[in-house]
Amino acid sequence: MANRPNRHYLRSLPQNARRALVRDARRGGVTLVLGAGVSLSRGLRSWPDLVRAMWRRVTGDERLPDWMGAGGAKPHPLAYQMVFEELEHALRAEEIKAARDNGGELEAAERASERFAALLAQELYRDFADGPRSGDTLDVLARLLRQEQASPTPRIERVITFNADDLLEIEANRGHSYQSAPVVWAVPRASFHPRRGGGAGGRSPIQVYHLHGYLPNVRNRRASPDTLVFTDAQYWRSLANPASFANRVFAGALQDSHCVFIGLSMEDVNLMRWLGLRHVEFEDDFLARYGAPGTSTKNVWENLRDNANRHFWITTEGGDPSRIIASHLERRGVRTLVLEGWGAPFEELIEECFPAPAAAD
Repeated sequence: MANRPNRHYLRSLPQNARRALVRDARRGGVTLVLGAGVSLSRGLRSWPDLVRAMWRRVTGDERLPDWMGAGGAKPHPLAYQMVFEELEHALRAEEIKAARDNGGELEAAERASERFAALLAQELYRDFADGPRSGDTLDVLARLLRQEQASPTPRIERVITFNADDLLEIEANRGHSYQSAPVVWAVPRASFHPRRGGGAGGRSPIQVYHLHGYLPNVRNRRASPDTLVFTDAQYWRSLANPASFANRVFAGALQDSHCVFIGLSMEDVNLMRWLGLRHVEFEDDFLARYGAPGTSTKNVWENLRDNANRHFWITTEGGDPSRIIASHLERRGVRTLVLEGWGAPFEELIEECFPAPAAAD
């Protein structure tokens, strides 16, 4: 009996979300928001694996501390950000000590940050397998972006990614020159602007905003190791300034598009804060318009929910078994769409949402 609400949710509510997503995607104005899940099939490390690899690499210790979840202990909610920060500071301590021995400390912190980024890139790509892989999530997204960029009226406004890797750029630009005629174009820092025109077919490439930094496998001039957001301090630096690059990009996407979250667990504290801030502002403004004294309040909360729910989280049945994330997201303007799995179910959904021009309504 206890499982019936979940089963009902999985069978009925996702269908409503699916219909809404298909409708909104076909109208256009979509932002794809991507997480680590889109790169895992190509051999990139997951966050837990990357944390373990970096811990071993920097400390030489094979055993993780209990606060990171070793030995069955419950990890701290900010364990990953905290351990990355601990490791960066361990490198900084080494550099400062060496600098003292050699008579100078001024550039020690900068060298430590460079070492941290270099080690991160090495461990991130250690098991990377290049080459097209038909039907996986990355391949489906790359084909979608090529289709949309080739259209005179693309339905995808932009891509926002929390991944520092360049797998999406590699796959989407396969067969095209990244410098002279790209399908997608990386925008990883505040001083980089969107590229207008000069893309494949003479059209503008689709912009890919890297909000957690950019560490391409083959380093190029758009690499941005100094903008990484992995440590807790880096998270706060990127968010504390209301006008920061990350805040502006994400707030703009929530305002002017339908965000579709793919490959994300939705457990990132800062992501939830962005959604919360946007929804609080939206709710206050909506109630100021329709909840003022003398205004009919009939169905005001239902109308508020209907107007706020314009974003979508795509996950699988195992991604949120308790439904607590989906319930929380629904109050933040995000509908949850549950698939049986990635692969074919995800590909079918994308084809339904973004039919090729010949099949478009």
